[in-house]
Amino acid sequence: MNLMFDCAVLPAELPPGFQAVAGYWGGPAAYRTWTDDDWARTGGLKRLPIWVPAVNAAAAAAREEVLQILSLILHYDVPRGVTIAFDVETSQADQSYLEMMSQCLQHFGYGTIVYGSAFSVFTETGNLWKWPADWTGSPHMYDGPQVQATQYASSSAYDSSVISDLLLTTLW
Repeated sequence: MNLMFDCAVLPAELPPGFQAVAGYWGGPAAYRTWTDDDWARTGGLKRLPIWVPAVNAAAAAAREEVLQILSLILHYDVPRGVTIAFDVETSQADQSYLEMMSQCLQHFGYGTIVYGSAFSVFTETGNLWKWPADWTGSPHMYDGPQVQATQYASSSAYDSSVISDLLLTTLW
């Protein structure tokens, strides 16, 4: 079972037992963007960058924000084939935003996965990969189409997810 943790503020000591980490690259609705030092500290783990769209973001916003994401890809020298997450938990970006972002990033060789509540992930994301939150406290994979990860627990320090073998191979 592949485990990943995510957090806004990286703990002083990385939690043990995880193969991957997800951290924030930014976005208009990001609570906190990870620093270069944060990313450097996680270099021993597979990494999933997270972008947080603006509230009610639509396709026009995706066209503008993709340039910021491509700049980060260059800054961190992220190889093609890597997946980038979009956190719609609080932003509620619409399907046109997610489809446009996915098409743009796919054009440059990058994949996408959408994180949020099960309701938002399955309502607004079409055929994109999904990362629903289902806080049972026990590691499990949510049963649904295109699910590649499931956030199963949340704490004050970090959240915990199970991720598929396929998603693990597409992390940086």
